[in-house]
Amino acid sequence: MKLLTHTFAFFMFLLTVTSHANRQFDVEVKSNSLLSITINNVYAINQLLLQDEQGNVLFKESALAQPFKKHLSFENLPLGNYTLLLEDDYMLSSKVITKQADGLNIENAGVAFKPNFKFLETDSKKVAVAFTNPLKAKTQFKVYDNNGELIINLVTDEVTINKVLNFKDVPSGDYSVAINNNGRNYYRNITID
Repeated sequence: MKLLTHTFAFFMFLLTVTSHANRQFDVEVKSNSLLSITINNVYAINQLLLQDEQGNVLFKESALAQPFKKHLSFENLPLGNYTLLLEDDYMLSSKVITKQADGLNIENAGVAFKPNFKFLETDSKKVAVAFTNPLKAKTQFKVYDNNGELIINLVTDEVTINKVLNFKDVPSGDYSVAINNNGRNYYRNITID
């Protein structure tokens, strides 16, 4: 069983690294306040978001054509930092756009790998959770039942995180999984029959 979860995690890691390596997420300043975005290999992309410093969504595009090209004007936006997020099922790529009096500045903020959930075929009461943690950041798993009671609390800082959440000793029903990794929160609702 341990080999199966390690194989699953390694496969997901290779898939995300390969996907990220093939995807081109290019952002450049075209004029003082115009941003040009080009994304190639958008086959698995879910959405592109632009957020302000408070997390308000200023732009959202979910139907990304191949290749995706977009121009965003920052002319009417106040000076400050904005985050451009490219999200798919496996990762979140981000760039910080700083609007200053003399124009726009772009900084690559990096990639965050998202957890992957899979019910094990051999046992529908076990859920494999896998993702990579290249910064070895403290990662906390919490699982709550329908009533909001904490039933599982795990902490790890492994580079490759493979956990099998075993629900065999709990009643059937709905559960919520909350994962905090390096300041990012991920949530997943799971129904156990």
